[in-house]
Amino acid sequence: MKPIPVSYNNIMDATPWASLRAFAPDVVVGIERGGMVLAAIVAFRAGAELATIRASLYDDSKPAKEKHAAPKINNGPLPRLKGKRVLIVDDISNTGRTMSAVKKRVASAGAREIKTFVYAGNADFSCRPFAKCLRFPWEEK
Repeated sequence: MKPIPVSYNNIMDATPWASLRAFAPDVVVGIERGGMVLAAIVAFRAGAELATIRASLYDDSKPAKEKHAAPKINNGPLPRLKGKRVLIVDDISNTGRTMSAVKKRVASAGAREIKTFVYAGNADFSCRPFAKCLRFPWEEK
């Protein structure tokens, strides 16, 4: 399956900025690697702290060739999240399993409220449904 190209303009035009601003996160947690660029943009626009977490259900090939039995998650340190509003950001969410694992990790760090945002797929905030493999501008062609 050939990935569908997504441009920065597609992303910026489709992102629900008003809804993200209304949530007003204190911290934006980007899921490495696909969610990092999008998380940085959202954190900058929201005036929020930026953190990342390494988590994935798939290998890094494009399109993914291997699916892990469960999301692989890095249990390294997160910033202080106790009592904070946290927005978790990823590029796509197909099954929701990776997002769920990260959400549990963030909740265990004491976040007061947690919402999710993806460019494509199921989340509290999303730009479009996930239908096919996408190629983002920060990925190798």
